[in-house]
Amino acid sequence: MKILMLSIDKGLLGKNPMGDVIERHKKYGEFCEQLDIVVFSKVHYEKQKLSNNVFVYSTNSLTRYNFFFDAYKIGKKLFKENYYQLIIGDFFSGLSAWWLKKKFKSKLLLTLHGDFWHNKAGLQSLWHNYFLLFFNKILLKKVDSLRVVSNSLKNKLIKMGVNPEKVWVIPVAVDWQKINQFDPQIKKEIENNFPGKIILFIGRLDAVKNLSWFLDVFKKVAEQYIGSVKLVIAGQGVEEKKLNAKVQQLNIEDRVKFVGQIPHNELPNYLAACNILVLPSLSESFGKVLIEAGAAGKPVVATMTTGAKEIVENGVTGFLTPIGDAEAMAEAILKLLNNTDLAEKMGAQAKEYIKQNFDGNVNLQKIKEMWSKIVNDKT
Repeated sequence: MKILMLSIDKGLLGKNPMGDVIERHKKYGEFCEQLDIVVFSKVHYEKQKLSNNVFVYSTNSLTRYNFFFDAYKIGKKLFKENYYQLIIGDFFSGLSAWWLKKKFKSKLLLTLHGDFWHNKAGLQSLWHNYFLLFFNKILLKKVDSLRVVSNSLKNKLIKMGVNPEKVWVIPVAVDWQKINQFDPQIKKEIENNFPGKIILFIGRLDAVKNLSWFLDVFKKVAEQYIGSVKLVIAGQGVEEKKLNAKVQQLNIEDRVKFVGQIPHNELPNYLAACNILVLPSLSESFGKVLIEAGAAGKPVVATMTTGAKEIVENGVTGFLTPIGDAEAMAEAILKLLNNTDLAEKMGAQAKEYIKQNFDGNVNLQKIKEMWSKIVNDKT
């Protein structure tokens, strides 16, 4: 089986890879004869070799408006060298993937990670999401299969008229055992660098993560908590300058620390050192970092997004608060800061819950099964 994948994840090109994206796609390559990936990018990149049978090509587009046509052209060129039984696209690349399916009569799998269906907050994060949503609504009933990362997303698609038998629910694979392999010395260094309790955020610094709003919440927490508390923000993104300015405006520079994007192999050390992980997003289709925090035995406080509700047992493995409810989020964080026993209990329960429900190896095998079934389906 040969597979052509269209993606927007520039981490596959080696540009500040988020999490384990490269390692994960190397594992995908083990399930097929060949995996070629075309990535939307305005920056010029040469062909990348991830493993013996996994290669990545950049569209090297002049503008973002050329992405769809450039991906299609590269796909056509690759089809001349290989026949791909399966094409995989996502919310952003689905249109190009559909054009290739129509031309070469391959099977098409649309993978939906983002929650843009009946979700105003998710759509508003980027104006072109409305344009993409229009085409994706058309594609939903035309593709051979759909993969979503949560049951909530599947239910939304079914309500829109999608055949339930076409939809696979397979979360992103997380190796929960690796998350616990932290370096005690580095963990101690992090704790020494940020003395007191540590609230950790890990993710892209963009509007949908709602960090500007959360800084106001954190200031309230810092003022009410009798001990020392630090907010450590790990990530990069377009909002970074704005967030730094907000920190200065709120006069909390001594309590908020930006550490940039941390390598994935450093993630276990930061999770081991923190006391609470927060995810104040306006929209999350899944929230992989919530699984990683739970695997590390840490309680989380997150907004009630589609993804968070799928992962966090409210009041058991962490707290879920209404989107935009500053009082509720501050109260939940303070409850964990002020009650170490409760935080440790929730963390232990989160660890067990993740082990039972989000085993990365199981999800990888489900992906292998899904690809094989789609390709071999004669309908």
